[in-house]
Amino acid sequence: MRVLCLHGVGTNGRILDSQTVAFRSLLPGNWEWHFVDGISSIYDGPYSCYYIDPSPENIQNAMDLVHEVMDEEGPFDAVMAFSQGAALAASIILNHQLTHPFDPPLFRLAIFLCANLPFSWTPNHATTSPP
Repeated sequence: MRVLCLHGVGTNGRILDSQTVAFRSLLPGNWEWHFVDGISSIYDGPYSCYYIDPSPENIQNAMDLVHEVMDEEGPFDAVMAFSQGAALAASIILNHQLTHPFDPPLFRLAIFLCANLPFSWTPNHATTSPP
């Protein structure tokens, strides 16, 4: 099982790795965990997020990053995401279901930790309310 991992605001992949090590130790040892760092720095040091504000452009950039990772380093069987990363992952899954309703799902499993609401997204509008 290959798992794509997205962190929350103000952290990074290494921190999410550390935060979830106890939980992940309960799962099969052959699972592979791939941690993706955000694209925007938020604090001094290696602390980032996927978007600073949820404008349509910033959400699109974050979605593009995740799709690029999925294309270049996938396929992934699952996604595990925390906080902002969980909102982003849920938004990507929701967008895929709305735009490709007859395609296979992007992931067989999704683990959301402390999730924010997903975004209903179009190029001109982003909202946390369901479509």
